[in-house]
Amino acid sequence: MDTQGNIVIVDDNPNNLQVLSQILESAGYKVRPALTAAIALRSIESLQADLILLDVCMPEMDGFEACRQLKKNPNCVDLPVIFVSALNNIEDRLTAFQVGGADYILKPFHADEVLARVKAHIGHSQTRRQLTALLAQRELALQKSEARYRALLNESPLAVMMYDANTWSVIEVNSAYATLAACPAQSLAGKSLEFALGSAQAAQLCDLTEQLFLRRANATALAMSAETSQASEELCMTMRINPIHTNQAIEFDARIKAIDYPYTQVCMVTLQPRQDT
Repeated sequence: MDTQGNIVIVDDNPNNLQVLSQILESAGYKVRPALTAAIALRSIESLQADLILLDVCMPEMDGFEACRQLKKNPNCVDLPVIFVSALNNIEDRLTAFQVGGADYILKPFHADEVLARVKAHIGHSQTRRQLTALLAQRELALQKSEARYRALLNESPLAVMMYDANTWSVIEVNSAYATLAACPAQSLAGKSLEFALGSAQAAQLCDLTEQLFLRRANATALAMSAETSQASEELCMTMRINPIHTNQAIEFDARIKAIDYPYTQVCMVTLQPRQDT
């Protein structure tokens, strides 16, 4: 039978350990019994448990204190704990949930009830673990993608500037743009478009950017084809840029494109030296 999950049972009564182990093992779970909370706490992280069945009344360290200690471990914060106890008063039940318990089963327990509650919490635990692993994989993929993007951006022979279309400020520029502007890239980041381009060019770029986002909105509203939508999300203009601290203007063909970026509207302008006709 395939293992349905890893469960740690903590109870100072060997008979209870045996009965619970038999119930859970017959349902396909892998069980790790422990007679004391201290033993369980020392080994629980390395066991990669999916759930803990924890007795309340135990010598040396009771179940409530064991749960408090467990939840102090960052790697065990989300590990579900089901208390199993003969204590049937509201104060103990409230304490069980206050210290981080997920459920409370009364002794004498019934096999069907134990299995039903264990199945529910195991499912939540395994789903959470799978989502955590998936998010970690996606984060790693995003980091690799970001690294590739940074490499391509800085290796591009074309001058590229990314700017925030809400604040009209420079987000970043690549090496070619920094060379063109005769200004370090880090000195341009966060500066206004007017500082980076001059008043006239900044005003023209802002006007075209507003047109660009208006076209995007219209394309979405009209449910245009991918090809038409993509074409409408790029605009061109001629820009005359004065490298900072110089008076020599250089004329460029500029392509302006909106790009996906979280929480804000970001555009990218790519500059190519204009060919004399």
